[in-house]
Amino acid sequence: MGVILMIKRLYICRSYYHIYNAIKMSNYNTESTVVCISKQFDEENLKSMILRGNNIFSNIKFILIDEFDKKMYKTNEKKYDEIYFFHWNIYKNEERNIYKNYKNSRFYMIEDGVTHYDVFNKDKLTKKIYIKTILNYILTGKKDLVLKNNVKNIYVSKPENYPKYMEHKLKKLNEFYNEEKEINYKITKLFDINTNFNDESKKCIVFTQPLSEDGYMLEEYKINLYKDIIEYIKKEKYQVILKKHPRDNSIYNLDTDVINLSKDFPAEVLNYMHINFELSISICSGIIYNFNSKNKIQIEPNFFNIKDHSEIDYISKLKQEYNQIYI
Repeated sequence: MGVILMIKRLYICRSYYHIYNAIKMSNYNTESTVVCISKQFDEENLKSMILRGNNIFSNIKFILIDEFDKKMYKTNEKKYDEIYFFHWNIYKNEERNIYKNYKNSRFYMIEDGVTHYDVFNKDKLTKKIYIKTILNYILTGKKDLVLKNNVKNIYVSKPENYPKYMEHKLKKLNEFYNEEKEINYKITKLFDINTNFNDESKKCIVFTQPLSEDGYMLEEYKINLYKDIIEYIKKEKYQVILKKHPRDNSIYNLDTDVINLSKDFPAEVLNYMHINFELSISICSGIIYNFNSKNKIQIEPNFFNIKDHSEIDYISKLKQEYNQIYI
């Protein structure tokens, strides 16, 4: 019987969604180290999660650090076979600077959610860098950092939405997930989710987003919008569950019959908890594409391309989508 060589991987994580993906991409022939940068999390909650993780997983080690500096780059470049970084926007300078530091690594990139495809269309600086990259490649033959050999693969949900010149490096993210039941069970234990649902009820989960935090609308407008969504769904006799985005800092002060889930876990984990959701709703969140519910409503898929959100009647859009499903 041949010896199985263990691949040593490093995942640099800045959110609970990153941690989830790092675990899902680990398998029996990998030794993974998940580095969590503390300033991006609720530190006390993260410390508890790391303690649980190091007890639950035998082939994954969780580490908490304050910052990932240049000295650590050099150390880790020699220590690991593969290094994974989660990118929000690969054409932004702050993202590109991360993998500039790895000169000789087998470097891999994983997208940070699917909504950044729409952000790309809106962000002028991103477009400017992208166009400059293409022109530079055409005129001088100089490769973009993404095309250099040290960047081996880029794991994404929608390869078809990326530039053609990158297609030979693109891999569909969920095709590399470890879907073993044991892994999924351990993930639920890691995040220690406390759910108290009525099993007999018709359930609808509403996903929020940091729309005021990111400057798309005023906080008061955002709070009232989500409250209106919840009130409409309650009238349809649903048990409503609110799942806040980890960066949504608003306080909604909802009625006691609405279940508020912790924001300190990725919503994808609920897929492994055998909860039957009749309906899931978001304004424009990428979680809708990855969440298991019988029906789904994405109220405004083109949200990031809209200049003035105060002119949009999102509740009317919700009613229209709801009626198409149930009437």
